[in-house]
Amino acid sequence: MHQPTVSVITGAYHSLSTLTETAYSVMAQDFTDWEWIIVDDASSDATPALCKALSDADQRIRSLFHTQRLLHNCARETGLEAATGRYIAFIDADDLWLPHKLSRQLAFMQTNTAAFSFTAYRRIDEYSTRTGRLIHVPPSLTHQQFLKNTAIAASTVIIDREAIPDFGIVKIPHEDFSTWSALLKRGHVAYGLDEDLMRYRVRATAASANKWRQMRTVWRNLRQVERLSPLAAAVTLAQYGLNAVRKHRSF
Repeated sequence: MHQPTVSVITGAYHSLSTLTETAYSVMAQDFTDWEWIIVDDASSDATPALCKALSDADQRIRSLFHTQRLLHNCARETGLEAATGRYIAFIDADDLWLPHKLSRQLAFMQTNTAAFSFTAYRRIDEYSTRTGRLIHVPPSLTHQQFLKNTAIAASTVIIDREAIPDFGIVKIPHEDFSTWSALLKRGHVAYGLDEDLMRYRVRATAASANKWRQMRTVWRNLRQVERLSPLAAAVTLAQYGLNAVRKHRSF
C-alpha cells in the first residue's frame, strides 16, 4: 500500500457550510502525494454525509466518525493516530489553502532542515468575500519567543514525524497553543515561511467574549502548564495580547 508523503488532518463539527470549499483547496494542491483524514466529531447535521461523499470522490480522502462529541483536540488526535505520512499538516474545516501551500512549505522545510514549520496567511470573512492584509510571521520561534506571540496558525503548520517521532496533540484547553508550546519547550524550533499560503476564516459570531475566554485560557496555561510566576505570566500575557491585537487588525 502506498504511503503518502503528507497526511492532512481536519477535525469537522457542523462544518457543512465551509467544508466543501476547504476540500476544493486541498484537492487543488500542486503537490499531490497526500492523504486527507477528516474526523467528524459526531455532527448532528449533514456533515458526516458530506465527509463520506468527499471520501467517495477521491481515494486519497479518508473519513472517520466519532460516535459521541469529543471536542476538537480529540478529533485531531484520532486523525493523527490514523495518519501514515511522514509529514503532518493541519487544516481546519473552515480554512483554505492556496494551491502551492504544500509544495512551497515542504521545499522550505527540506532546504532549512526544519522539523516544525508555519507560514504567513490572510484572514477572510465568513462568506470568503473579503480578504485582509498579510499576517507576516517571524523567521523562527523558540519556546520563550512563542509564549509572547500569536504567530502560529494551526492551518499553516507542518510537522516532520521523522524528526519528531513522538509528536502528539496536547489534550487541554487551547490545544493549538499548548501543543506548539510543548514541542518548543523540548528544544525544537518553529521555522516561519513568510509567504501568503493560507486563508483563515473569521466568523461574525466570534464575539469579543470569546477573545476574553481565550486570554483566560492562555493565562491558565501560562501558570499551570508553563509554571510561570504571576509576574512573568502577566508580562507574557500582556505581550501575547498586544501581538494578538496587532494581528487582528487585518481587514
